[in-house]
Amino acid sequence: AGTVLVVDETMTELALDPELAPAPDGTSALPRRVCAFDPAGSTVITVGSASKAFWAGMRIGWVRAAPDVIRRLVSARAYADLGTP
Repeated sequence: AGTVLVVDETMTELALDPELAPAPDGTSALPRRVCAFDPAGSTVITVGSASKAFWAGMRIGWVRAAPDVIRRLVSARAYADLGTP
């Protein structure tokens, strides 16, 4: 109880195994994301990025978490951020 799982899903879009690559119809054999097993969003925080899989120079990332967790992260960001919008 009280444990939060933080999962870095930055590389999940990279299908290095040809058997997991998306089919022409868009379906994929990739496993479900970890957050799918936590529908309330209370015990899993996932982070991702577009840099690795789509565009190396694009520095866009995201966090998926419960709204109260996101609010706390946004307020903490002001103390550690060095200039991103």
